[in-house]
Amino acid sequence: MINFQNHFIKHYYNPNWLDNSKFIYTNAKPFPHIIIDNFLPLDFLHTIINNFPTPKEIDWTRFDNANEIKLGTKNELFIPHSIRSILQELNSGYILDWLELLTGVPGLIADTRLIGGGLHQITSGGKLGIHRDFNIENKTKMARKLNLLLYLNKDWNEEWGGDLELWDKNKENCITKISPIANRCVIFNTTGFAWHGHPLPLNCPSNITRKSLALYYYNVDNSIIDAHSTIF
Repeated sequence: MINFQNHFIKHYYNPNWLDNSKFIYTNAKPFPHIIIDNFLPLDFLHTIINNFPTPKEIDWTRFDNANEIKLGTKNELFIPHSIRSILQELNSGYILDWLELLTGVPGLIADTRLIGGGLHQITSGGKLGIHRDFNIENKTKMARKLNLLLYLNKDWNEEWGGDLELWDKNKENCITKISPIANRCVIFNTTGFAWHGHPLPLNCPSNITRKSLALYYYNVDNSIIDAHSTIF
C-alpha cells in the first residue's frame, strides 16, 4: 500500500490538482463527475488484473433480467487479497478526506460492507440499463452520495462497447460516454437525477469481460424523504 499511497498523494492529493479538479467536477455535465486516468501504480494495476476472478472461478452473484445482465460479488471470501487490499484502501480515512475536498460532499462514510459494490464483471451480451442508484442503504439508513468506479480492462477495443453513459435528468439523451479502459477511475454524484449505465449489450469476444471495482460512499442526510431502490 505504500506504493499506492505515495503515487496517490503525489499525483492527486495536492493543492494544484485539487483546485483544478474541483472546478472540473462541479461543472461537469450532465451531473458532477470526473475521470481520472492512471489511477493506480502500474504494479498494482497488473496485480489486480492478473488476480481478478474469471466468471467460472468463484461463486458470483448473477443478475439476468430485462434491465441488467452482469456478475458481481462483495463476498470477501471470494475476493483475492490483493484486490481486497485496494478496496480497503479506497475506504480509508485519507481517501474520504480527499473525496470531500474534491466533491464538496461533507461527512462521507465508507461502505465497508460493499453493498452493491465490490467486484463487477460483464460478459459478452451483458448490459446495465440506464438507472438511478438507490439513495438510502437499508441496513444503516445512510444516504448514498458518491460512486467510485475503477475499470480494469486492458487493451479494450472501442468496438466492443461497454461505455459508461451519463444521461440528462429527463433520461432522454446521453450527454457523456466514458470508455472503460484499464486504470480509469470515474467518480460521480449519485444524488438527484444521476442517470447512468451501459444499455447496449456488450459486443466483445467470449473470452473477454468488462471488469471493474465499485465503491459507494454515504453520509447522514435527514432531508431525504423519498427513499427509493434502484430505478431503471
